[in-house]
Amino acid sequence: MSIVVSPAIQTLAYRDNVIDTIMEKTMRLHHQLSVILYTILCKKKTVVGNKTKGVVL
Repeated sequence: MSIVVSPAIQTLAYRDNVIDTIMEKTMRLHHQLSVILYTILCKKKTVVGNKTKGVVL
């Protein structure tokens, strides 16, 4: 029984580990993209705001 269960558990654990790693990398990349987008949007807002005498979109 244990011989059959062990490989299955190892496979599941490995797959979970891979999924966790992929998720972590995706989240990190998403976070970086969010920061970049946020920075660009904020810069655009201030530029537009300055041109239209402080009116922020």
